[in-house]
Formats: sequence, structure tokens, C-alpha cells
Amino acid sequence: MSKTDNRSSVIIGLIFIFIGFILLFHKLGMSYFNPREIWPQALMLIGGLLFFKGILNKDRKGIFPGTFIIIIGLFFYVRGHGIFPFYNIIEIWPIFIIAAGVSFFILFLFKLREVGLLIPAFILTFIGLTFITDSLGYISLYQWKNIWRLFFPLCLIFTGIILVLKSLVKK
Repeated sequence: MSKTDNRSSVIIGLIFIFIGFILLFHKLGMSYFNPREIWPQALMLIGGLLFFKGILNKDRKGIFPGTFIIIIGLFFYVRGHGIFPFYNIIEIWPIFIIAAGVSFFILFLFKLREVGLLIPAFILTFIGLTFITDSLGYISLYQWKNIWRLFFPLCLIFTGIILVLKSLVKK
């Protein structure tokens, strides 16, 4: 077993022990934790561990999935406390797209030379925001269609500039 596998096993083991104690204390009436509210916190904990593991590694593996899991856990935590009135998957699916876009952006912050990460970051975030604002009733898809007609040429120009600068920086 390699050193990395050993470290991962220890982290996963500690997570299981932590969750087990919380559930045991709840069953024994020694805590105020509700198991239905713990899973978003567990997601944020797992995501945080992946994120920090990614920061410590030179190749930055773990930053993207860590950020994604933290955002999803945070969303469900906030939703569980009544801040977002979403209840079914038809309303909340754009959050997953937004989380992926934000995760690409965070990964870019740790890999500044990889400007290409901004392309999926902006595209996914824009698509997610388009659908979530439609779900919330703020901006309809028809209005987004008109906005997109205006900004699509600007997106092409921005993408072209990124690609040109990226090829010039490599030389």
C-alpha cells in the first residue's frame, strides 16, 4: 500500500468515525443533531478534505471535486434551513451546473497558467444562471434568448482572445 493510499484510508476512516459518533450521540439523546440535517455538513466536510488535499498536491487534483461537493453541500444545508424554497429536482438541477462552473473558476485560481479553464467556467455558470433565474421566475428563457443574441458575439471574441493569448504565452 502506497503512502497516498494509506493517507486516504486514514481520512475516510476518520470521517466514518466522526459520523458514527454523531449518529450514536443522537440515538442516545446526547446531542441536538438531526440526521436529516447532517448529510449536507458531511458533504461539506468531505469536499473540504478533497479541496485541501488538492491544494497540498502539486497537480491540484481534488480542488475541482472538492469545490463541487462543498457547493452542493452548502446549497442543501442552506435549503434545509428554509432560505431557498426549492423542493424537487425540476427546480434545483441548475445548481449542479453552477457548481461545476464555479469549481472550474476556483481551479483556475490555483492554476493561473491554464487560462482555458475559464471557458467552461463561464459557459457552465452562465447556463446554470440562465435556468435557475427561469426556475425562480426572475428572467424567462425567452428574455435570456434576447440577452444571448446580444452577448454571444462578445463571448466569441472573449474566447478567441483567450485562445490567442494562451498560444502566445506558450511560445
